[in-house]
Amino acid sequence: MRTAVAVFAAFALFATVLAQAGFGAGLDAASAAPLIIPDTGGHDQIDQGMGAQQDIAGVAIDGNTFAFAWDEPTLSGNNSTDTCTYFLEPDNTVTGVCYSVTFGGLDANDDPIYNKSFVAYDCGTTYGNGKCTGNNPASSDYSVTCQDPVLVDPYFTEDLDQDLQASCTILDSDDNAPTELQYINTCTKPSASASSLSNDCIFDPKLPDPGFLQLLKVVADGTAMPTDFVLTATNGTETVSGAGSTELQPVSTGDYDLTEASSLIDDGTYELDGISCVTNGGTPVDITEGVVAVVELATTVCTFTNKLAFIPAPAIDLKKTLGSNADEDGSGDVSAGDTLTYNFKVTNIGNVNLASVGVTDPLSGLSAVSCPQTTLTTDADGTAPFDGQSTTCTATYEVTAADVATGSIFNEATASGTDPDNTQVTAKDTEMVSTPDPSVDVVKSHALTIDLDGSGDVSSGDTLTYTFKVINNGGANLTNIVVTDAFTSGGTAGLSPIVCGSGDEAGLNDGDNVVELLNAADPDPFVECTATYVVNDADVAADSIANTATATADQASDTDTEMVSTPDPSVDVVKTVVSITNPDNTNGGTEVDEAGDVIAYTITATNNGTANLTNVVVTDGLTGFVATGGTTPCAFVAPGGTCTLIGTYTVMQPDLDDNGANPIGNGFINNTATGDSVQTGPETADAQVPVVQKPAHTLTKNFKTEFVTEEGENQIGEGETGTFELVYTNTGNVTLSDVEITDTVDPRLVVDLVTPSEGICSSVAGDVQDILCKVDVLAPDASVTVTVEFVALGEALLPTVEDQTSGATYVVYFDNGYVLYGSTALEPTDPNWATLLDENRDPVTGWSVQGANQDIFLSVPYGGGDDGGFTLHLSCSEPYIDGWGGTGPIEGEESPDWRVISYTVERFNSNSTDGPFKDCKQTFAFEVLNEASAMATPAGGSLDPNPIEADDTLTVVNIAPIEVTRDRFRKGAVEIQYFNTSFEALDLDMIQVKWPDTDIRLVSASYLDGVDLGISGSSVVSADIDTQFDARSKDWLKLNFVGANDKKVDPANVTVTIITDDGATFSYAYNPVP
Repeated sequence: MRTAVAVFAAFALFATVLAQAGFGAGLDAASAAPLIIPDTGGHDQIDQGMGAQQDIAGVAIDGNTFAFAWDEPTLSGNNSTDTCTYFLEPDNTVTGVCYSVTFGGLDANDDPIYNKSFVAYDCGTTYGNGKCTGNNPASSDYSVTCQDPVLVDPYFTEDLDQDLQASCTILDSDDNAPTELQYINTCTKPSASASSLSNDCIFDPKLPDPGFLQLLKVVADGTAMPTDFVLTATNGTETVSGAGSTELQPVSTGDYDLTEASSLIDDGTYELDGISCVTNGGTPVDITEGVVAVVELATTVCTFTNKLAFIPAPAIDLKKTLGSNADEDGSGDVSAGDTLTYNFKVTNIGNVNLASVGVTDPLSGLSAVSCPQTTLTTDADGTAPFDGQSTTCTATYEVTAADVATGSIFNEATASGTDPDNTQVTAKDTEMVSTPDPSVDVVKSHALTIDLDGSGDVSSGDTLTYTFKVINNGGANLTNIVVTDAFTSGGTAGLSPIVCGSGDEAGLNDGDNVVELLNAADPDPFVECTATYVVNDADVAADSIANTATATADQASDTDTEMVSTPDPSVDVVKTVVSITNPDNTNGGTEVDEAGDVIAYTITATNNGTANLTNVVVTDGLTGFVATGGTTPCAFVAPGGTCTLIGTYTVMQPDLDDNGANPIGNGFINNTATGDSVQTGPETADAQVPVVQKPAHTLTKNFKTEFVTEEGENQIGEGETGTFELVYTNTGNVTLSDVEITDTVDPRLVVDLVTPSEGICSSVAGDVQDILCKVDVLAPDASVTVTVEFVALGEALLPTVEDQTSGATYVVYFDNGYVLYGSTALEPTDPNWATLLDENRDPVTGWSVQGANQDIFLSVPYGGGDDGGFTLHLSCSEPYIDGWGGTGPIEGEESPDWRVISYTVERFNSNSTDGPFKDCKQTFAFEVLNEASAMATPAGGSLDPNPIEADDTLTVVNIAPIEVTRDRFRKGAVEIQYFNTSFEALDLDMIQVKWPDTDIRLVSASYLDGVDLGISGSSVVSADIDTQFDARSKDWLKLNFVGANDKKVDPANVTVTIITDDGATFSYAYNPVP
């Protein structure tokens, strides 16, 4: 059988074996190192040729994993290996793990295939001689998992071939590693049964089962380590040995001698104090003779205890400390004049008694050291470490100013004593006593505790709270600190009493300005004192408040000056004209010239001081100013900040009429903006916008007739009613007053009705031809329209002679405006025989008329001809041609002013009293130029021209001898039948058709029984017809109209005008009635 030493000598070999087998990887309860147990029967116990697979080679155990090897390098043929390993449970029952493996051939890679099985059996208490007896059921407490065998290096150096080794892992019912199983034995079997006989075992089954032995080392004192001692247990053939403690391992039963070896024992430093052994956890037994019995399947643990052997070692210890400080100044610090008491504690720390104990100290000024005893005994138990008798010696020392200046007091003391051999031992110790440097720091600060105006600044009326923070910033305590402040500001002292009441040392003061103590050792040694001050106007005027605080302690003093800024409040107001917008939303430039112009303003109040401003309000005093935006009112405006008001003013007519506003008449719209705050007075800013007065007016005069030529010429027939309009408009930007519109209407246009749209119209001096219209006030862009109705050549001048039977009555109009009328049936001396009126219808003097019946000779002072006149033939058989004739004024020879423009003649027969037997009437086209004027007084500025004039021209034409005999309408068609009432053919020149509806179009027109006029269009169409209308004949004019989608429609208010070559016109208004 091998010794334990041989087992451990093979450790390196089996560490390699276990590594090759994957042994120890992933173990739940692995020991410090695997336990290696080679076969106690030795190498090649069963010859390979006789069944080497039955030769067990060794076992390796690591926690709950174990491996076993047998002396065979391969499995082949029908060879198999069956092995059982047995474990002892805490209740002394046995569990067996049996493993069987056979060779199954080679795989595709020529690697061996193994067929294996493994089972854990419950042997109970039937184990003995390497097997169990009876029927052993499978264990319900443990399970096992085993691996295929692998080749490993041999357990014995004598074995030249490798061995096969298999490994198994055992778990309890909770799948945990069992911690209390002890290895018993491993045996090869003829079959994998826990009760089969054994072929070969690690421990010979013929011998008693092994016991288990462990050696432990305890060093009771000193500095030695357990590994300094080698423990040994041997029975003569088997030995367990190790430096320090050994692992628990199986050994053969029997008595074992227990010994230890160490150089520390050899040199007398340590000695064995005792050996105590415990079997199966029982009562410890002192092994006085050094022999312990190991019994079968029992666990024995033996503990070796060593202690130091006695060697005289005298030693002394000194501890020097500052015992107390009389603290004469009460600061709690070591300061000059304080009396210090030093303590010198002397202790016997050796293992023998000491005599002549004393202390010396070279500190200059130190009193003699006094010790209460001079002998010290050693520690009573005599074991190290030694803590013998002590004594405390004392001495006193008065601190000097030099000590404080140095910052500390340093000295070294020496304690001495003698042992029984009269050998002196000594010990030294030093003491450093700090002499801290006193220093005080006062920090003065302020807070605005009552911000009366809410500005956040320091301003008049505000309350400041000053804080005096007194800090012990030195190394020494401070006592009796007095806080003062020589406060003056604005020439007046106003600081309230200083009260100290918060901080680390607040409890040490009595609510006044004295602090009794500031301890330098505190984490934050300070105290805070406070006082209040009400800011006045002088402070603000001075821009700051300055004062100095002083903190004076018994040990030190300090000052601090606080400067509080009192910023200057100021506000600046700027008013800006941003834009001027015309009523039509266009850019109005830089001036206003129209009611409705909108001036946009931005008013900015800027804090241009150094103080905050509160409740800043921006306003504008202009009546009619409308705020549209901005930030006003502003609760708070910092320096440089702004408060704005955005608004507009719409120019009103009085602004223009009055040439300005606020005040009026200065040519500007003025307004003043104001910016105000709690801290400042109101500040103002003005803005001026120029007012431009632009008085202007227009007067238009327009004739309104049914027929207008293509050239835009208004024409009217003799005796027809027409109108003209006088339109007076205020085209300026100021109001006009006292408006007068006048018009002296040509007498040939007899005024019938005057209608103003506004104001009153009247005749001048009773003459209806002299029109005067008045309007009190006319606003810009307003107009007055005067509509005048008249009759062309509508004067009733044809005389009526009662019972006239001869001669002729006549009325002749001349181009110069004169009218000659009368009756040749009267005597030339009769006033009605001939009357000549001028253009104003005033009788003309200085003229004469001669003749009778059909011819009269008109002699006028400014007439033409040899005799200063001309003859008018009053017969209808020889009419004038265009107002000229051989018997009347001749064109180019007499003054053209005397061209006949219209005449009416009635001829009477002496044989009849029934009235005229013949009459004729003809009008030659002539123009009437009518002028009007207007004037007014502008609200400002001047009108140029004033009065203003306007005129228009009307052409009076002859009425063609045409009448309508029939009219009719069909869907989309108007048909009118005309009749030439004359006994002469009419040369027609042009036809014109008008209707008001622009959505209706004329698509065709025809006359003379279907001759196409070739006209079409909207509203007004005309055509040159250049044809003859036979005397006393009739003709149809046919007009076709369409509307939207080219559908036939009936137009309303269709006017048709026909013009002859000699300018005579005929108009017919047709309005079909459904």
